[in-house]
Amino acid sequence: MFTLIDVLQNEHRTMRDLLGVMEEQVAKPGEPDYDLIKEILYYCESYPDIYHHPKEDLIYRVVCEQAPEAAAGIEDLEAEHMIMASAAQEIRNLVAAATEGDQDADAIVGEKVGAYLNFYRTHMQREEQEVFPVAQEVLSETDWLALETQVVNPTDPYHAEKAAARLREMLEKSLAA
Repeated sequence: MFTLIDVLQNEHRTMRDLLGVMEEQVAKPGEPDYDLIKEILYYCESYPDIYHHPKEDLIYRVVCEQAPEAAAGIEDLEAEHMIMASAAQEIRNLVAAATEGDQDADAIVGEKVGAYLNFYRTHMQREEQEVFPVAQEVLSETDWLALETQVVNPTDPYHAEKAAARLREMLEKSLAA
């Protein structure tokens, strides 16, 4: 049975792929493809905030009810969602300044992206190792069905036809560089 946890883990794989592309961009010699970085940041800000995190929030709420000992860690993860959004905005501002010739901004983009990548990857790893297993243990099949009926959009646009084509184009552009 394909579960909501499977959907979230697939979305995490997509995020890891995109974060890897961003990492490659700032690691390569010369100026990174700032347009590509902006596109990835746009995705990192928009899709998770609109669709991914609300799915996690549904699970978090039920896990906290059924396994209160997990609540503190879950509160930390929820706060991290806000930190990631703020960090992505900061990087987008730096990228905008760098593309306008601000050498100070250009000089720190790689450092800020590196910190963002580490934070994001650690966050996803904690969800997968600390919360998802607890959810799978304490939630019943009825709980999962109830959660899945509340999901607004269970499909990541990365896998939707139009969005996937756009993201594939970005990835191909990165690989060709």
